[in-house]
Amino acid sequence: MTPTSKKTAEEVALAYQNGTKTGARYETIKVDPIPNMKQDTIRGVDVSSYLALVKNGVQFYDFDGQPADLMKVLADAGVNYIRIRMWVDPYNAAGESYGGGIDDEATVLQIAENAKKYGMKVLLGLHYSDFWADPATQLVPKQWKNLDDKDLNDEIYLYTKKLVNDFTKAGVNIDMAQLGNEITKGILGVRNEAEDVKVWQTEPQVSRMTSYISSASRAFRESSPDTQLAIHIETPDMHNYDMIMNALQTHNVDYDVLGSSYYPFWGWGGNNPDNIANVEKMVKDKYGKKFMIAESGWPFTLENADGTPNNVSWDPGHYAVSPQGQVDEIGAMYKAILSNDNGLGAFYWEPPWIPVKAGWNNWEYNKLMGDVQGTGWASINARGYYPDSKIMYEGKPASGGTSWDNNTLFDDHGYPLQSLMMYKGFLNGYVSPANVTSSLNAKINAVYKADGVNLTNPLKIGDTLDLNNVLNQEGQQLLNGTQNTSVSESSLKAIFNDLQDGFKSENYVGEAGNKYHYEFWLDGNNTAEKLSNFLKANQNAKYGVPLTVNYNATLVADR
Repeated sequence: MTPTSKKTAEEVALAYQNGTKTGARYETIKVDPIPNMKQDTIRGVDVSSYLALVKNGVQFYDFDGQPADLMKVLADAGVNYIRIRMWVDPYNAAGESYGGGIDDEATVLQIAENAKKYGMKVLLGLHYSDFWADPATQLVPKQWKNLDDKDLNDEIYLYTKKLVNDFTKAGVNIDMAQLGNEITKGILGVRNEAEDVKVWQTEPQVSRMTSYISSASRAFRESSPDTQLAIHIETPDMHNYDMIMNALQTHNVDYDVLGSSYYPFWGWGGNNPDNIANVEKMVKDKYGKKFMIAESGWPFTLENADGTPNNVSWDPGHYAVSPQGQVDEIGAMYKAILSNDNGLGAFYWEPPWIPVKAGWNNWEYNKLMGDVQGTGWASINARGYYPDSKIMYEGKPASGGTSWDNNTLFDDHGYPLQSLMMYKGFLNGYVSPANVTSSLNAKINAVYKADGVNLTNPLKIGDTLDLNNVLNQEGQQLLNGTQNTSVSESSLKAIFNDLQDGFKSENYVGEAGNKYHYEFWLDGNNTAEKLSNFLKANQNAKYGVPLTVNYNATLVADR
């Protein structure tokens, strides 16, 4: 998958309303067990952008709303396999990153080490390029650009061999490796003039491509013989897949697994469960290979959360655009995969790729972070290596944030959606805990300047205020949550930011007919103290239990 953009962030900022999607985390789901699902079935996710995000301030949370290591959240939800893309040298001559998560060897090794801490297996997606490789773009790494075929094969072998040895020395077992990424129309610069899948029927292109893959395969077989080797192509098509696998077999390419991309929103004709099952059966019966889905995903909203155009901005049909729709799409896919005994499982593509700062109105910040820190799908620094048609639009940079934020399994603030729990649910079933709306008790903590004034029905300490006067509608949505789970400090701070301060009451009348009103101020001498008091009053708050906010009331005479 390559997230691409055709509009500038400036245009998008004008076109989209604020896309904050906090409420989506509370949408309920139901997951039915998948027949033939086993503990070792691949229930995987791609986390290639993860490290770039957390290094630049993104915080992920667990289902209790507490800050947590993303890998632990994934493992606790039933994820057992991590996929990470790897580029050879994703930097320009000045050492500036091309973006996309900066997935060089050091970055990928650190992510893999973190995944192994939680018992998850690791798939390395080797692009054999310095940046995104996909059917339309298969660029040779800069350092290999002028090599002839013999020297290029040697370089592929030595690079792969060193990579495997580096991971072995670090104590990280590579459980599966993908030799190229979406190589449907070529690999390492080899294509035909028509730039289509028929390159796999054309000589000398076929011999060149298969020799490259065999060089990589040989390095793994020698240094890590237990690593499963996968070939990754896209857009499931029986004829094309048969053609490519026939070429691989004819040229004696040594591999174990055929991996396929599977995105039903890109076209239901090939990307549907029946076709997946048929392709998988052919992979087994004709070629004796295992099968997996290397990439899939589905939107839970059509809103935009960072000002970069979403890859999927329309309702694709077939499944709902919602967390339940994500469960339904992935569940139907697993049923198809596991209908044949050579089906290994699947990977969800980049479920944690959320904005650095949520909200389309933060597009400038997200674009800056993408260009400088590599958190977005591409950086302008990739210009000169990556085609202008990919990263420029009408003469302006179209790089920026993530175009995948509405397909993630986390909301744009880092909280997991209930759909993430499908990975446990596919084994044993799962129904979301009941959602509740907490109440908010706004109490009068003190009354000032009321001595000597006799009012009809005056306010007194302990009285409560109307919720609609105290908390705006956006803030009231933040009172929704999963029953008996903790209200996180970040949620409490968000609620505090929406509390009204310094608002007035209706008129009160004294004995002499004079009119008065109360002014209500949050308890505390300044904003920091008011926030501290609010957090302290609700430090152990859980959804379903009333929250508390204290106000001071000051009586003011009308003039």
